[in-house]
Amino acid sequence: MQKYYAQGTVESNPVVTNMPNGKKMAKFQLICEESYYSKDGLKTITDIVPVVLWGRKADAGAINIKKGDNLLVVGKIKTVMMKQGDISFPLTEVHADSFDFLKPRRGGDNRAEYDEEEESLPNPNSYDYTPSSIEFEDL
Repeated sequence: MQKYYAQGTVESNPVVTNMPNGKKMAKFQLICEESYYSKDGLKTITDIVPVVLWGRKADAGAINIKKGDNLLVVGKIKTVMMKQGDISFPLTEVHADSFDFLKPRRGGDNRAEYDEEEESLPNPNSYDYTPSSIEFEDL
């Protein structure tokens, strides 16, 4: 079993696509930074991680995830083959099992509210999004 944890800033709002099989897919990119010290001082490495949400997670992500949000994404690394013209190439992306907001937005939280009838999706305003509220399972 594999688990991938990534914390970063959302680069742009998720793009939702309706797939031919009827499922919804949302894609966005997460900017992840890692700092380390070298003989030249503090260095920062920036990685851009493509993230994919499926089904109800795609709906929830499209409503709630916005550019600039600080997220923790938990999922699996998948490599899919893409084709552009006559050229095929592998694309590695994270298929998210869950995501959590780590900091509220500046100026208050303006996320959309779910209808009371829509009980299958969690209300994002009912959670404590501080990093101390996140529990990791033992690997």
